[in-house]
Amino acid sequence: MYRAKKGSLTLANTGLNAGTRYYSYSAKKTLKLPALTVYVNGKAMEGMSPESLATLQRAQTALASITTDSMSKEKKLRTCFEFVKTYQGAFPRIPHYMGMDWPVVYANDMFLNDGKGNCFSYAAAFAYLAKAIGYEEVYCCSSGYHGWAEIDGLIYDPERNKFDPSYSYYALSYDTKTNVDHKGGIAANEPWMHIKI
Repeated sequence: MYRAKKGSLTLANTGLNAGTRYYSYSAKKTLKLPALTVYVNGKAMEGMSPESLATLQRAQTALASITTDSMSKEKKLRTCFEFVKTYQGAFPRIPHYMGMDWPVVYANDMFLNDGKGNCFSYAAAFAYLAKAIGYEEVYCCSSGYHGWAEIDGLIYDPERNKFDPSYSYYALSYDTKTNVDHKGGIAANEPWMHIKI
């Protein structure tokens, strides 16, 4: 999905309501959206809420402030991992919130709460930054007592890395032995344990 303005096209980052008219080049006619549709970098995101889009836009703003266009995708990801580790540790809510929108709630601890949060906040903020870079297989993971991000099937745990640098916790396989059982942590397979961004 593109936005047209003053003769130029840009990829859409927006939510469009059901009934919004758009021109389909493939159908060669004007169509209506059947339901609320969220677009990120021009691509329709199934299941992304307007709140999640707003959080992603905050991540895009943060990303633009810490990376350059000339950086590779991988360099941007590493830069974001190190950036998230600069956030302050705090406990914004006890007991931990486990609703299906927990990634939005916790990411905004960092983006809107002066960069203060717990492991869930670090994980969710990093996951949204990865999504802003352009990674597609991005998940927020929760065992109920610890949170981390998963990108392309690998573990990224910036909070754990900040407070326990004995392991890198960057791009780890679920089979890598550390002092956190990430694999066992989501083995119960509850819906809130593995949420796609």
